[in-house]
Amino acid sequence: MLTLVLLECWLCCWSRKQGRLYATTGVRFDRVLQASELQSALDFTAGEQNEDKVYASFWGEQIGDVGSGTGHKAESVFCIGYYGNAEDCLPVNYCYGTAPGTVGEECALSTALAENLFGIDNVTGLQVTLQGKSYTVCGVFPSVDRVLLFPSEKNLTCAELRGISLDAPKTETENWCAAAGLPTPGCILYGPQWVWLCTLFCWGPLLVTGCLLLIGFFRLSRDWPAVWRDFVWLLLRWGWLCCCRFCWNQCQDG
Repeated sequence: MLTLVLLECWLCCWSRKQGRLYATTGVRFDRVLQASELQSALDFTAGEQNEDKVYASFWGEQIGDVGSGTGHKAESVFCIGYYGNAEDCLPVNYCYGTAPGTVGEECALSTALAENLFGIDNVTGLQVTLQGKSYTVCGVFPSVDRVLLFPSEKNLTCAELRGISLDAPKTETENWCAAAGLPTPGCILYGPQWVWLCTLFCWGPLLVTGCLLLIGFFRLSRDWPAVWRDFVWLLLRWGWLCCCRFCWNQCQDG
């Protein structure tokens, strides 16, 4: 039983990590989004026609050379340009600082890139340059790869959607992209569905542990006085009915 409890604790931590990494429905397009398509999606998201309140963040990948104010230069850096919520496009934990904002000239570096450019990993507040444009480092995240996360409206080939339901994610995603003026998705990554499966999987050891505890409690209660045994089982039945009623009310409220 102790092993099951420890396994359940590990599964809960693992499930929370999956929930952070796969909180959005990923969309991959076969080509770079045009400026008019991006603006159309932004207008649709903010408009009344977006009845499902789906929010989208866009991003793309490119390889570039990144320089620092100290004269050092890192070549062939994996650069991720995003437009929207940076944490949706790159869900990582930050060692120092925070993720870049939606607008502005802030960026985030991996620890490997920070050490390559500056020799230290805590470089928040320092300047880096990419394609002749300067960015202020606002956060550093752990990674053995050299990665730069920066705001951009160019070379966007991916989208991360929040608000897609679990019932029909493929249909809702395709309909939303069509209504927002975006091209047909080449690939859809069902992140929330994976998180739901992970959460469901975590219930297995919990149910087994609960059944073992209930069986053990039932065997021990047989040696109790009849008055105490009946009183305890009455409390358990009352608690079970309250839980069922609470779950029913939650389902009725939607």
